[in-house]
Amino acid sequence: MPLRCGALAALALAAAVAGCAHLQPGAVGTGPSPVPTISPSPAPCGTPVPGALFVAMASYITATPDPAYGVINGYALVATDGTFANVAQPIRVRPGDVVQFVNAEPAPIAGQAPVAHSAAGLQSGASFPAATFPPEARSPVGTAIANTLWSTGRVPANASALCYSQAFTTPSTGTFSFGDVDFYTTANMRDVIVISPSSPR
Repeated sequence: MPLRCGALAALALAAAVAGCAHLQPGAVGTGPSPVPTISPSPAPCGTPVPGALFVAMASYITATPDPAYGVINGYALVATDGTFANVAQPIRVRPGDVVQFVNAEPAPIAGQAPVAHSAAGLQSGASFPAATFPPEARSPVGTAIANTLWSTGRVPANASALCYSQAFTTPSTGTFSFGDVDFYTTANMRDVIVISPSSPR
């Protein structure tokens, strides 16, 4: 379900409508922003890749217990109309899809630092919540969702334009756990990406 770049930028970020939010830079979120435990050094603000699937990252995408994967929190797949659920969901994609993560956190108000978010793969066999990230996960690493280390690095929030991660390919089927390098422990920001030929579009 590719999302056109122009449609994405024209929609409102956190206008909650029937349990959904919309993407747009500079809008106001519906929940409190997390406070980082370490000073973030964000990666450069990336741009959307045509045809990519987008995963929103935000503190107001609330936690939910998933029967297969445990509690997930902070991530939701963006639909073709630019909306995404304000409750976390497993990220379901197909082999061969291109995935980008986008920081959907609201722009900071005066005096507040912007909130950077990330998605970093947990090592194969790691389970929630007993996992940690190596220091290199704080910067962009890799271009494929796999059992090797991959990370968006810290994707910044931006008042004038949405910030995207590098593009990731999905070369093989499987379920891959990931989380935010800064908020995995403090805010339980974690999810799974399920790569399967039967994943819905």
